[in-house]
Amino acid sequence: MASLAFEFYRRVADRYNRTEAFDEAWSNHTKSKDLWRFESHVGQSVIEDRLVEKEYLDVYLETALRGTGDGTGVTKSNKPIDMIQTEAGDTFSVRYLIDATYERDLLAAADIPYSTGRESTAAHHESLAGIQHNTTFPQLTVKVDPYWIPGNPLSKLIPTAQNQKLGVAGAGPAFSWRLCITNKTSNLVPFSRPDAYDASQYEIYGRCAQAGGSIFTPSIVLPNDKTDIIGSATEGLGFDMQGRTSEHLNGSHKQRAKLCKDLAQWQKGDLQFKIIHGTISRLILDATTEIALFYRQRRIYAKQDANGMVEMGLRTRRVY
Repeated sequence: MASLAFEFYRRVADRYNRTEAFDEAWSNHTKSKDLWRFESHVGQSVIEDRLVEKEYLDVYLETALRGTGDGTGVTKSNKPIDMIQTEAGDTFSVRYLIDATYERDLLAAADIPYSTGRESTAAHHESLAGIQHNTTFPQLTVKVDPYWIPGNPLSKLIPTAQNQKLGVAGAGPAFSWRLCITNKTSNLVPFSRPDAYDASQYEIYGRCAQAGGSIFTPSIVLPNDKTDIIGSATEGLGFDMQGRTSEHLNGSHKQRAKLCKDLAQWQKGDLQFKIIHGTISRLILDATTEIALFYRQRRIYAKQDANGMVEMGLRTRRVY
């Protein structure tokens, strides 16, 4: 592990009074998941503290590149970037620019070649690329009829079911809020019923449960009796808005903001449906529903912090 990452995790361990256990595990090369897991607001606080310590750093928060990846936020002469501009009108001219964001908008705006979605196994001779049929990751274990009239292909597909070939190279990833929930009574806040709730949008969950499939069973995985539910739960059906989030990849800031709101409504409705129909037990959102961006090749997740700050997840890029 590189020094910056090590420093971050050690500082996190210190916040939980487990520095001695962390150092011992590091020295003995033993692995304990509990030593590496943390609440998102703790991670954010650790980073903010470190930035304050570096007096030579000027930090600009909630500063987005103008035009996302369409090029309007970048001024170039030949290949070098002369200047970048934010949505607020601020400009920056420096010798080196590092795009360490999830979206990679700067790389796109600078005309750096990239690809979106999952590449095929043939593209770079990677055996685990593309969509894998035999995988340990979430799969549906029961048959779910995708048609409104079961067994009738002439009836339309139920919401989120998609009539396309499985494993198309370049297909965009799905998005989801990443939920932090708890059963700790001192830290419970009921989630609100979403606007314009429509139970029919979650038909696939009811059918899956009716066929004997599992949705998800929350378990404590974070400090302070919290769990962290990601888009694709281990039982095969999570919170992804399958087939409805592809516009994020090349979307404007306005489009991304709308998607963010739509996802919040979708996920609240999902929980509402599952509780009403008994597919899951009563769940309560954590009072400190936090922001945490998390990336795996298969999915993109986002969630919101207690201050209402929102970041929407990454555009997958491969830089050549």
